[in-house]
Amino acid sequence: MKTIKIDFLKMYGGFFKDDNIITNTLNMEYNVVIDPQDPDIVICQHFPGEPAAYFTNHLRKRCKVVHWFLESLSNIGPINPADYDYSFSSCKLDTKNNIRIPLWSLYIDWFDNQYIENRNQAFLCSTEKLIGPREFEEKINFCCILTNSAKQRHNRCIREKFYPYFMEYFGKRDIFVESRGRFLQNMPSIGGNEKHKLEYIKDFKFNLCFDNGNDDGWITEKIIHPIYEGVIPIYWGCADVGDEFNIDAFIHARDFKTPEDLCEEVLRVHNNPSVFKEIQKQPCFPENKIPEYVKPEFLLEEPKRLLEL
Repeated sequence: MKTIKIDFLKMYGGFFKDDNIITNTLNMEYNVVIDPQDPDIVICQHFPGEPAAYFTNHLRKRCKVVHWFLESLSNIGPINPADYDYSFSSCKLDTKNNIRIPLWSLYIDWFDNQYIENRNQAFLCSTEKLIGPREFEEKINFCCILTNSAKQRHNRCIREKFYPYFMEYFGKRDIFVESRGRFLQNMPSIGGNEKHKLEYIKDFKFNLCFDNGNDDGWITEKIIHPIYEGVIPIYWGCADVGDEFNIDAFIHARDFKTPEDLCEEVLRVHNNPSVFKEIQKQPCFPENKIPEYVKPEFLLEEPKRLLEL
């Protein structure tokens, strides 16, 4: 088995170099060794205001350099393909040496991982549950919000305008919207991590979970977590979200002309158990199939070709 020496730079908190989507995928076919001193491949996250090139330019002649654009492209600023040999992106990026790894796919348990409290992501969404028969689950509470910020890097986020309207609309009807994130918080924080989030939201009918951008392909865990727990996402995000998620399994804010129209639709579903049940039982993905290009088997082949492993 061929050995590949790899290292990661400037990754987000809770990232484990030896236990993540890239390392675990490469381990399917190679002996992967984490080697900060003499790596064959260096993968560096690109942060807003802190380009990965700052940390990798001196490595270009020593090893293959990969920049990982985890955030939405509109939030991270300019990208220069001359700065790297290869890139990973969460959004769709039209450069020849890029492979898109949708952010939501990082939350799936592809490798039967054991739960580790401090690891981000926790890999708690099993493929079996995602594509298995979706049974009706009775829900106790109306709607929850877990949002810490309404800001984007370059402009106001749509959440900043809509979330207060949503809470006021239902408040006038004596329907309580529970917010436990820092933004519009009206209940104590749940704290904890991804596992605590899933345990919390599963008792709600709806989860108001707008993404913080709408770049093509920018689809985060915000939509997969509620669907996974039988909760209907009230979602806003990229126009092409229906390429990867079944549009009948969530309420997409883009489909409504006004905030009032959207709230009226949520109220209609809330007041009609048969309609709620119909949406809740919808498969997560179109044709109930996880897209092939997010699976580790696909992810393994592209780096092999482009990085000449």
